[in-house]
Amino acid sequence: MANTPDGEPDGQPGALRRAWRDHPATIIAALITLAGALMAAVVQSVNADNSQEKQTDDSVHSETPVDRSSLPAPAPDQRDSATRWRGPVTLPLSLNVTSDVGAELDGKSPGKLVGVDDDLRGDYSTTPAVIVMSGRAAETGKDLDDLDPATCEDKLPALPGDPPTISAYREGTYCFATSSGEIGAFRVTSHLAISDIPSSLAVQVVLWE
Repeated sequence: MANTPDGEPDGQPGALRRAWRDHPATIIAALITLAGALMAAVVQSVNADNSQEKQTDDSVHSETPVDRSSLPAPAPDQRDSATRWRGPVTLPLSLNVTSDVGAELDGKSPGKLVGVDDDLRGDYSTTPAVIVMSGRAAETGKDLDDLDPATCEDKLPALPGDPPTISAYREGTYCFATSSGEIGAFRVTSHLAISDIPSSLAVQVVLWE
């Protein structure tokens, strides 16, 4: 094998060593350029794969229509859906005594006047009043339209007591329980003067399931 002018064998390893010795900066620059080119190729390949996956996802989403008929309907207003009956009730009054009939609210015809198992009864022993026959009633500071069964149930006593007598002169709304345990609320709507001698009381009632 022939020798180079430096006395080294003429071959590739010697040539590389000479190039490194004579031109190190050029070789380093070439290596950096090569590494950058390789890195750019890798990044471009990764971006191309991600773009293809996104296009595939968009295609699947656009080709899959949403069946809105299978979506659940909006929940109805809880208070309205739970209302069993709402309406006026007339309670007869007899001067100086408790009435012998009252409004039955548990049956299919709420407000029907009966002599037994009634839920609200007029009383005129002293002043016009409403008796809650179940023994469970509580005053609330809300209007009828602002009440719901859960609110009333929280206000009512857990156990029945003596039937409370609620004066018709007292302008308030009352939660109550019927004889079968259903929850409701009422408000006396008769506007009485102290000098009046009424023969009945008008009461607005709401009953919940």
